[in-house]
Amino acid sequence: KKDIPREKVPKGKKLIRSMWVEKMKGDECRSRLVAMEFAAGLAKDGVFAATPSATGVRVVVVISVAEELELMVCDFTFAFMHAPTEEKMYVIPPKDYSPDESIVWEVSQALNGFRRSPKWFQDWLAEILTRKMEFGQCRTDPQVFVAKKRRVILDIHVDDPLGAGVRKNLDTTLKELKHYVLIKEGKILTNGMTVKHLARLYTREDLSLIHI
Repeated sequence: KKDIPREKVPKGKKLIRSMWVEKMKGDECRSRLVAMEFAAGLAKDGVFAATPSATGVRVVVVISVAEELELMVCDFTFAFMHAPTEEKMYVIPPKDYSPDESIVWEVSQALNGFRRSPKWFQDWLAEILTRKMEFGQCRTDPQVFVAKKRRVILDIHVDDPLGAGVRKNLDTTLKELKHYVLIKEGKILTNGMTVKHLARLYTREDLSLIHI
């Protein structure tokens, strides 16, 4: 972002207010800056961001069982903020940053609350996976990516990837992805372990059996 005087905002550009959204997680209070584009009166048509189907998730799980592959879950941190915007956006900071609203942020990275942020992030991530990491993108479910050579398949729900593959190749894939996006350490679903992914619990008894 770049601080600019409010009067320097180009004509025709609407200002988008922002606010801090706080949420308690255990004993920890987390704050997130959210743009309020919904209140700026901007057009709402023509934006489509894909979401993976329930079938896509099950396909990854079935393939991991059928081919006795490891199953991995992880989380992208500050996902949207990695993606560039298609145009410069102008955001009014929260009151604690500019009480008189004389300063405006010129933003070129996606923020939570921008209407097109999910689409920008999906397009950016798909380009990383397909052009730089040699994954193929599924035509029927665009949030499923397959790398045949490394035997890794990914199903990505916004910022929550689910992957299946040989342990060594999953580790290599995570290491490569970390060059582009912040990732919380992935969890490999080992025998007897239960993990939560998209509000569902996955329990592995052995390489050939997973309970959902």
